[in-house]
Amino acid sequence: TVSIKPSVTLKHSWSEIFRGETVTLRCEIRGGGGTEWTYEWSPVGLNYSPTSSEYKINKAHSGTFSCRGKGNHQFTQWTHYSLTVAANKPKASLTVKDTIIPVGGSVALTCSVDIGEGWKIYWYRNSYGTARDIINNKPDGFLSVSEGGVYSCRGGRGGPVFYTETSTEVIINETGQLVPVLSVSPSWLNPGVSVTLSCEGLEHQPAGWRFFWYKAVPDPSVSYYRFELLPGTSGTEQNFTINGSTHTAGFVCRAGRGEPVNYTDYSEPKFIWSAGQFVSLCAGNKQEP
Repeated sequence: TVSIKPSVTLKHSWSEIFRGETVTLRCEIRGGGGTEWTYEWSPVGLNYSPTSSEYKINKAHSGTFSCRGKGNHQFTQWTHYSLTVAANKPKASLTVKDTIIPVGGSVALTCSVDIGEGWKIYWYRNSYGTARDIINNKPDGFLSVSEGGVYSCRGGRGGPVFYTETSTEVIINETGQLVPVLSVSPSWLNPGVSVTLSCEGLEHQPAGWRFFWYKAVPDPSVSYYRFELLPGTSGTEQNFTINGSTHTAGFVCRAGRGEPVNYTDYSEPKFIWSAGQFVSLCAGNKQEP
């Protein structure tokens, strides 16, 4: 045994290792007068080449790993390396400033892993209950999307790839796919009673909505309705009051944001019925009875 002592280092530049990752230790011997060294590792029985200067550890765990050199009937000193791994996987974090895609536009998603280094980002879009890969190995953590859906991400590094926990999901909607719900109160009225219309169903969406109110007029040419904007109702609050209504009538609403305005879809029509006036407004199979 000679006095030479090898150095053992982690091949990766990661400051923190997680249980289950694949990592590689590297043994380097300096000196020895040109001796051709082979290498001996302890413990044995793991995934490594017995005489290689690199020692691959699959499914890393905390422990002490040792290396020494052999050459010309000589042994170097043993060098010990203490590997410490974190028990819990990190989790990717997904953030977005706006969850509504304007017509013809896009929104930006940001994904990050705050623990450790070397992560690449893997993006997923949930379709019919299955999270499908959409972009792999995108290192900068940014994704611009112009299609609505349920998005998530996770980090991955090394080979075979070790993945973080998947981020929480973010629901991205296209403006035109949102359908508000109109409610009327009261739906049966006496002549002259005020009626309140409420355009609802956007409570969990970002702020900034304005509301637009329309009269639903039966249109035989399309077997449904045409919508006529009520005077003075362009961009109002979420509730709108009609004073002194006396006739049976149908209404719809929709919401909009931005300039120029990006509109949601129209709500389904709702009706107020005047006591003593029973008028058939049949106009297509979507008509309420």
